Amino acid sequence: MKTKIVIADDHRLFSESLANILNQNADFEVVKVFDNGETLLEYLNFNLPDIVLLDYNMPVLNGLEVSKLILNQFKTVKVLIVTMNDSESIINPLIKLGIHGAVIKNIGSAELCLAIEKIMNGYTYFSQEIISNIAKSLKEKDSLVIKFTPRETDILNLLKQGLNTKEIAEQLFISHHTVESHRKNMLAKTDSKNTTQLLNYASINNLI
Repeated sequence: MKTKIVIADDHRLFSESLANILNQNADFEVVKVFDNGETLLEYLNFNLPDIVLLDYNMPVLNGLEVSKLILNQFKTVKVLIVTMNDSESIINPLIKLGIHGAVIKNIGSAELCLAIEKIMNGYTYFSQEIISNIAKSLKEKDSLVIKFTPRETDILNLLKQGLNTKEIAEQLFISHHTVESHRKNMLAKTDSKNTTQLLNYASINNLI
């Protein structure tokens, strides 16, 4: 049985060309092409394809809004985003929604067919450019988070428990001057003005 495909993209030339390419595959059948998300959703109320190829930038409803509605209301329908924008701000919210895949519009027809096949076999599929971009973004974010030494972490956890400098020194068998030195270093690292701000920073970044 052929995989029934619906395409939604406001660039008619692109969507029709895409439909022609996919229809050349004996396993695929493009059953409908739409130029906006609203008419697509109206169609889905009466006809359920196997997969929707969805542009992100569309009038009326964008790809994020349409994806959310499809995934909530038409749970058997797979969603593959086809976009020119592979930025984290676009892709991450879509991934959190639970889309089945995302590819860049400049991929070849062979990769697009592979993406559809993978998704229909129960996998997710993301273009290498998208994967690399997300990995780079995560690495950059990770590098921005301050790292504490093991001793600083020990002191931080005791500060969280409400211990003062003298009590921490006794607990760790170090001088109160050493405790205070570590505390000042952590304040400087995190640009915190006091212990409360320091603890808030550590909590937000899952350091304690």
